[in-house]
Amino acid sequence: MKAESLTTVAESTFFERAFAGLVLLFPVGMASIRHYSSVLLFLMVLLSIPLAFRGRQKPSRDQFFIVAGLFFLVATATLSFINAQDVSAGFRRLEKLLDLLCLLPLFYGTANCRYDLSKKFLIGLLIAAPINLGVAAHSLWSEGLQRAQGYYNAIIFGDLMMLAAMLLLVYLVISATRESGRRLIGVWLAMFAFLLVVYFSGTRGALLVFPPVIFVLFCCCRKQITPLYLKRLGIPAVIIVLSVMVLGVTYGGKTGLLQRYTAISTGTSIDSNAGHSDSLRIEMWKHAGRLFLQHPLIGTGLGDFGVEIVQARKMGQVKLDKDYTHAHSIYFEYLGMTGVIGFVAMVLALFVIPGFVLMRSRNNQQNPSLQWVGALVVLVCFASFGLTENWLARSSMVASFVVSFAAFFPRSESLGETL
Repeated sequence: MKAESLTTVAESTFFERAFAGLVLLFPVGMASIRHYSSVLLFLMVLLSIPLAFRGRQKPSRDQFFIVAGLFFLVATATLSFINAQDVSAGFRRLEKLLDLLCLLPLFYGTANCRYDLSKKFLIGLLIAAPINLGVAAHSLWSEGLQRAQGYYNAIIFGDLMMLAAMLLLVYLVISATRESGRRLIGVWLAMFAFLLVVYFSGTRGALLVFPPVIFVLFCCCRKQITPLYLKRLGIPAVIIVLSVMVLGVTYGGKTGLLQRYTAISTGTSIDSNAGHSDSLRIEMWKHAGRLFLQHPLIGTGLGDFGVEIVQARKMGQVKLDKDYTHAHSIYFEYLGMTGVIGFVAMVLALFVIPGFVLMRSRNNQQNPSLQWVGALVVLVCFASFGLTENWLARSSMVASFVVSFAAFFPRSESLGETL
């Protein structure tokens, strides 16, 4: 009997280590290696099964509440098939949404893994920083591409690198209360490397993440701000902020970010590829709005945007250079394709319900923790990415959302000391 008990403990420890190892490895190639994120997510789901049966903990009621919201999102997206013209495209989009449900087995795995998975994820980011900077440099100077990209495309590459930078920023802000600036210099360098990759990728929408993330960090950590705290953040923080501001304003050559958005708001045309891209997005958003007015309740059908664009271009309703398959915004996409029901379900499932759960966990803590601030920043990042990109149509983006959110989700204190 005792031997069987020791065997069970040994097996549980093995599965815990394997699960934590996959969390550590996930950030390394999530944007730059083919099928990397999907394969690792699949392996994590497999490992969560024995952890669920041999473990001592179940997901909390709040975690089940989050998963229930995701099931509601899938159900409302399926409802839109009533009006669908391109059912095959709809099923491909639905397949991406189903990856969100992997949060349930991952919640079982994280509940029974005694390792601090948030720190494992951050270690993976430190390993990933020079690797992805090398990938970006290779894209620009060896392959001669105009924009750095991983395996998928420049937008996914830039968005995920910004996610990495913001999670490292969370660690820096939380750790500055107890660690000196010198001990954090490696983290500062890694974050700056990720920001350089974002700049090289030309992903302008990723820069929209900064204001809400800074606001969230200030709200969460304002009570810890002291002269010593500011000194530890100090000069590296100033360098990072100024660098981001300079890169953001100057990106795009003669027409930087500030000039482009000024031109959009005033209606002034600008001759640049970036400005052209902004104009195309606005055309797609306008067309998604028109589709919403035609089918306001359940939308025109998940995955139908490509079909609708073909018809709209033939009739001269949109000014686009080619047929696009999605609206480059999760908000306009779901408003037009799944109607107000799907749109509300998407916002609730991805952001409102998880955000509410995290704020409840905050009330149970005296000081901000790496876990709940990190999980909140994950939500803020993907909410911001969704403004200019339909990341729900990208497997690597969905997998990154699921794994990063599960890794940083606040742990149950009853599990015991983390390893």
